[in-house]
Amino acid sequence: MMSVPSSNGLDALQARMGYVFKNRALLVEALTTPAYAKLHGVPSYERLEFLGDAVAKLVMAQSLYDEPAGKDQETMTKQRNILESNRVMAARAVELGIEGHVISLVPISKDDTGVLSDVLEALCGAMYLDSGKDLATVKEKLVGPILQRADSFIDMSPDHQKNQLIEAVQRIFGITPLIRIDYLEKGPDHDKRFGAKNLRVVHPADGCTVLAFPDLATWVTFKQKKEAEKELMRQAFDAWKEDDFKA
Repeated sequence: MMSVPSSNGLDALQARMGYVFKNRALLVEALTTPAYAKLHGVPSYERLEFLGDAVAKLVMAQSLYDEPAGKDQETMTKQRNILESNRVMAARAVELGIEGHVISLVPISKDDTGVLSDVLEALCGAMYLDSGKDLATVKEKLVGPILQRADSFIDMSPDHQKNQLIEAVQRIFGITPLIRIDYLEKGPDHDKRFGAKNLRVVHPADGCTVLAFPDLATWVTFKQKKEAEKELMRQAFDAWKEDDFKA
């Protein structure tokens, strides 16, 4: 069982974020998982995550809106969804070394994307409150580095790669394929986590398997099946690229 991070540990995390909390209790709350909180009778990150999710969305939406290209609503929505995905938010959390400071009943690793994404959103909420509801601070310290690499994240997004995989199958096999996936799940109903494995690309007419990836699987850490599916699609696209798209 992990204890509350030491003062030195919290100081190191704040140094990496470039922000010192006036109310350190907000920082501790943002790092505390629901399971740990329930066992010890302390606040968890859930309320701050709720707020931080909205804060991060607003920061990203404003940044996309302010871009000189004048993107339409559909494009901005798709791009924001990619930037606020578990995968991208967790990657930012790992950059900050947050996994070593999460207050949890079990150790949190860099692969625990669901938890790390939740904690980063909670930190957005905590910093927003602690800074006097200053969106600019949250953008500079937490969300800004994501926005600076937005094009790279979008190009490497599972949605983008899923479309490329389907287009490649259409080009090579002359069909619009169906995707079949087996899902994994664990945890209680109020905190269910999902994973995905055994992706198959099948012919729409007879159901015969055109491509199969039986060795690929995601971690069972995603809050939604769709997120797990996207990650598995990304893995499949990368695996097939390595084979130069040979049928």
